[in-house]
Amino acid sequence: MTEARWIPVCAWRRRAEGYANRLFAVLTALGVTWFLCVALSWLTTDAGHAALWCKLAYVPAIFTPSLMLHLALVLTQNDWLHRYPNRWYWFYLPVPFLGVALAANLLVSGARRFSYGYSFEYGPLHPLYALVYFGFEASAFVVCIARFRDTRPGELLHHQLKYALWSLALPGVIGIVTFGVLPLFFGIRVFPFASSSTTVT
Repeated sequence: MTEARWIPVCAWRRRAEGYANRLFAVLTALGVTWFLCVALSWLTTDAGHAALWCKLAYVPAIFTPSLMLHLALVLTQNDWLHRYPNRWYWFYLPVPFLGVALAANLLVSGARRFSYGYSFEYGPLHPLYALVYFGFEASAFVVCIARFRDTRPGELLHHQLKYALWSLALPGVIGIVTFGVLPLFFGIRVFPFASSSTTVT
């Protein structure tokens, strides 16, 4: 965790090399903030504090899907951005709606006690967030893999996209299993493993 917090700082200091570095710095900072809030919800013994940390974790989380797709399009120098350079804000249209849902306790309604500590108590609109998240992540993956096929192994962009694809695929699979399949179909909650995807990537 100590090392992770320096990643966005290093990326931001290299901002002169491109817009993609700045987006990556922001995205990484949001991921670090998410994991910090989740860790604090596990560590606290107070139900009220745990509920606060669980809700605060979703403040950066509502920006993450949009930033992933935005970064993928910038990194791949996608034609859509060249045709519509001033419409990047379209990626962030879900953010205000998710923000209102979060404030109204419709995404996260509080915290539940588990064997490992407190974790999220989902609200009725949390499936909507999951749909937005995995939809945007899948779109970012498709954009990156399409551009990856046009690059050569020795190119810098080839290596950048290779790591981008891994960073999208690994937490995507972990998230689908631990946030979707296990809790929805089997009633199993394994949050420490779910949130580890942020640390691993």
